[in-house]
Amino acid sequence: MRCLIIIDLKVGKFSYSDAGQMHLYLNYAREHWMKPGENPPVGLILCAERGAAEAHYALDNLPNKTRLLGGQQGSCRVQSGRVAFPGHSIHHGRALQSRLDFSLTLMPDPLYLSLWFPDFSGPAMLPYALAVLQQFPFSVQRPGITYASVQPVSWNEASVLERRFSPGISPEEAVIVAADLIHDDYAYVFDAYWDLWTPDETGHQWRLIPSPVKFILQGEEFDDGAHHETGHIEIDFGLDSLFVQENVELTEETQAKIRDNLAKLVEFTKKAEINTRATSRRLWSESEDSLPQKLIARLQKVQ
Repeated sequence: MRCLIIIDLKVGKFSYSDAGQMHLYLNYAREHWMKPGENPPVGLILCAERGAAEAHYALDNLPNKTRLLGGQQGSCRVQSGRVAFPGHSIHHGRALQSRLDFSLTLMPDPLYLSLWFPDFSGPAMLPYALAVLQQFPFSVQRPGITYASVQPVSWNEASVLERRFSPGISPEEAVIVAADLIHDDYAYVFDAYWDLWTPDETGHQWRLIPSPVKFILQGEEFDDGAHHETGHIEIDFGLDSLFVQENVELTEETQAKIRDNLAKLVEFTKKAEINTRATSRRLWSESEDSLPQKLIARLQKVQ
């Protein structure tokens, strides 16, 4: 079998979010890295402990092939930094691992902005939500809020409201949609787009393409107080590849496009903190690498 294998090493117990993260990685690999004649990429999650129920419900019926190995179980092992697969010699395993290391090194990460506010209970959350949405530079091609949903209690529950808007609606209209369902144990999701410079498959032709952004408002009692970790308002920018572009050759045009994307990100991040009375903010990703260092290193290369 010739295919890309993406390995995610986890030091703790497997959780359903690990499956979602791997699914994102595999979709990206299939779209950008898969070569003609190759089979679809396969995901391998190595963790210290796995729960049978979590693995069953998180991994069954996914369109991407994903294998979970925990503890001493399974047919793959990690020893002294080497990954050994059944049916492969160690020499073959090293050659395979070299490609895996390359893939893991260049793997983009989801990028988030978390914002916290002094009072986010009941109707008080609406002015903050409106203020954040008003700072956002909406796409010219796909303007406004295109989707809104209301989630009760936790992400495991079914949504109590879902609406799509074409054309998109204004931030003021989006807040009104949620106003009749304000509860401290609810979360509210708004989808929008902004225009970012995006290269084609060759990396030479760039276009301003609408890129999705998700705004997630979390009441203070939602999902056992998840806002303490991810913010009263969490903004999901998608993958950081549009701001880092590690796989694109640095020409003068490339440098200008990356600078423009980064400038839009930095400007919105500043406005979202300064103009909304936020008490704190955090720009972060799920990578173990420091996101600020990653962005600064790339920015230094294009200056």
